[in-house]
Amino acid sequence: MTAGPEGGSTGGARTLQARSMASEPTKFFLCGPPKSGTTWLQLMLDAHPAVNCSGEGHLTDWVLAPLRNILMGYNDQLRQNNDLIYRDKASHDGFSERDFNDIARFIVAQRFARLHARKPQAVVIGDKTPNYAYALGLLRTVFPDSLCVFLVRDPRDSVLSMLHQTRRLEATHTGRIYETDQAIFDGYLRKWVEVNRLYLRHRDAYPAAVVHLRYEDLIADEADALRAAFRFLGVATDDRTVAACGEAGRFEMLSGGRARGQADNASFFRRGEAGGWQTELGDRAAALITGEVAEVMAEFGYRR
Repeated sequence: MTAGPEGGSTGGARTLQARSMASEPTKFFLCGPPKSGTTWLQLMLDAHPAVNCSGEGHLTDWVLAPLRNILMGYNDQLRQNNDLIYRDKASHDGFSERDFNDIARFIVAQRFARLHARKPQAVVIGDKTPNYAYALGLLRTVFPDSLCVFLVRDPRDSVLSMLHQTRRLEATHTGRIYETDQAIFDGYLRKWVEVNRLYLRHRDAYPAAVVHLRYEDLIADEADALRAAFRFLGVATDDRTVAACGEAGRFEMLSGGRARGQADNASFFRRGEAGGWQTELGDRAAALITGEVAEVMAEFGYRR
């Protein structure tokens, strides 16, 4: 298990007793680079009786980002209209950043309130969407007490997983067509670096409000890694509860009966193990680790 320098196990969350007295659950956002195992982690977190973790709401990229563009467009149109007709007698002055934050707060809170109804006993409530990494600053601004759980994975394994998912979507005519594997590798690794750097900057700004886990540590000692996440969220970490959460993410169940390590390239839960890149990528692996990829890998304890 690897956590940020904040330790993650105690500093990020208020105690369970304190939160149970609050009027609403503490919010958290689960994110990470695509194909890092966030769906797997989300299912295990959600199995905890005191945690409500949904996925994927895409509240920032599918709702708030387009809404911001609409409001900016409105402001531009309003400014032109005021200049043409009213000038110094204009009544409307458009939407401010504070206005947008208030609207964003309402939208996210409304969606979370609906989610809370499905599990009202939960004392923490979250949503898993990988792209929340691009909006961590906004989410922290509108919810100052919110937390972030971040999952990272060795880029050689995650890029391999992305390769298989992309080819699968191509075959069903639901994804973009790539001529070469290298084009997929290049695009994914740029995003891997970008998303991880966004998290690292957020961690530096709010060290007590974040924790990161590594996919490999979840594989190696699932119970220990889950306990670290649950301690951070301030909920129970007893053996029985943790074991039940692990069962909710058991690969054999998610994959429809396959054993961990038995690959099915047509499945979303393809292989369920760490280190597959060593055999599947072979000599191609070394060329993937550019200087900036290696630099970010080191931040999370990965070696070339």
